[in-house]
Amino acid sequence: MKQKIIILFLLLSSLPSFSQLLWSIEKKGLKKTSYLYGTIHEGDSSVISWDEDFMELFYSCEMFMGEMDLTQTEQLNNAMNYLTQEGTRDPNEVISKTLADSISLIEQKIAAELDEETAKQLLTVKPILSAIQLSVLRKIKNGNAISEPSIENQTKPNSVRPDFVLTEYAQNAGINVRGLETPEDQINALFKIPMHIQWKALYDDVMHQDTTIHQQKDILEDLTKAYKMQDINQLNQFINDQEMPIEMARELIVVRNYHMLSGIEEVLLDEESIFFAVGAGHLGGKEGLIELLKSRGYQVKPVYFKWTLK
Repeated sequence: MKQKIIILFLLLSSLPSFSQLLWSIEKKGLKKTSYLYGTIHEGDSSVISWDEDFMELFYSCEMFMGEMDLTQTEQLNNAMNYLTQEGTRDPNEVISKTLADSISLIEQKIAAELDEETAKQLLTVKPILSAIQLSVLRKIKNGNAISEPSIENQTKPNSVRPDFVLTEYAQNAGINVRGLETPEDQINALFKIPMHIQWKALYDDVMHQDTTIHQQKDILEDLTKAYKMQDINQLNQFINDQEMPIEMARELIVVRNYHMLSGIEEVLLDEESIFFAVGAGHLGGKEGLIELLKSRGYQVKPVYFKWTLK
């Protein structure tokens, strides 16, 4: 397993098995058509260069639902408290000598890369959280931290967050904004990953720290290129190359797909046209949202659009 796993999850989660990112959702009894869009959680400015057809369809909807409601700042702040509480590692947990030696080596490596105090603090939380925090600290150290999310900041190279852009577009247009998951839902999905896999991911990350920054850049560039091309074979090969463990993929993708499906079906009953935007990795596969919706009797068809930036 490579340290790319954490990076990939933050960017996309997984990949679709269809050659289109935007899909219409219809069903007998529903008065209006809704839409499902596979987004990428971070990329360059080209991934928000939607054409007029896309934007016209987006603005025709009465509700926007992302994975989370990014307008709920209080909820997001509460989630940070929840993360701090639930993410604390039990100092009395029983571990093997091999793992103890690995943790000691991890601390030494992080101390050499950052500093001793930071290394100790990072290891007071669960390893999956340590890996995420380490990724952020590396970006800050190397001057690659993403600025505060706003439409104005999204045109800067390597600082684009389409989820925030679509949320702000919806807000400015007076479109109702909601979320399919709560921040706690996403946090719990991370913490359900078996502990030995969390430790292995962190260990691999730290042991390869000399190349991690370069790999982050390469992964983002390769993923953005594949995403923009909508080359499904390339995307599927890309995710296979990351060697994500089955247990991790199950918790971060499949289990969440079923949870999102319930949320989608619930709001579709409101007789509104809804624009759903989730990580593209949640769309494809036998247990992806497209097939799950079809299994519930929905007609899910591709809607074509073009990018205005190559």
